This record gives sequence, structure tokens and C-alpha cells, in this order.
Amino acid sequence: MKKIKYYYNTHTLRYEKLITPLRVKLLRVFGFISAALVTSAIIIWLYTKFVPKAVDRESALKYELMKDNYTVLNRKVKTLQQQITDLEKRDNEVYRSILKQRRLAIVPVQKPLSKKRARKN
Repeated sequence: MKKIKYYYNTHTLRYEKLITPLRVKLLRVFGFISAALVTSAIIIWLYTKFVPKAVDRESALKYELMKDNYTVLNRKVKTLQQQITDLEKRDNEVYRSILKQRRLAIVPVQKPLSKKRARKN
């Protein structure tokens, strides 16, 4: 049951019922709804900002796995390069011993990736 509110009217010296106008009721409802919307927007923004999604966690895990795979692959490439240089040194020694030539300094040959020609104007 709704509680009835009264106020004291000093002109009539009587207690009268307090009647809230429709405009005040609508303003209260609108104020409540707008406060609820603003609060929910802030909560949603904070949630999306600070709580990671499952997709983000999965992609971070895949990134770490791929990074580990690349480090292993780089180590294997370095060992293969070292084995190739050792093989090249042994091969040169074998040919020199067969052909009985004196030892030359081994200079690694690096081929340029692309040749760029300078423009002549």
C-alpha cells in the first residue's frame, strides 16, 4: 500500500495531500534511465578495456608458440650454416692436398641480392 504524504499549508492552516505533477514524475524516470545508461556504458567500457577476450588470449598463445618455433628454426639454420662452412673448409683442404697447392685464404663469396643501376640523366 502506498504511503500518502501530506504537507502543511500556511495559508489555510491545514494539512493537505502532496500531489506530484506528471512533469516531475517524468523527469525522475528520465533521470533514472539516463543514469542507468551512463553507468552501464562505463561498466561495459571498463570490461572491454581491462578483461581480455578469449580470442586475444588464444592469439597471444599462438604468437608465443610461433616465436618459439622461429627461435628453434633460427638455431637450426645457424648450425647448418656452421656445418656448411666446415664442409667447405674440409673440401678445400682435400682439393689442395690432391692438387698439391699451397693454402689460400678462404674468402666467403657473397652474391648481391639485386643489382641496382644508377640513373644517368
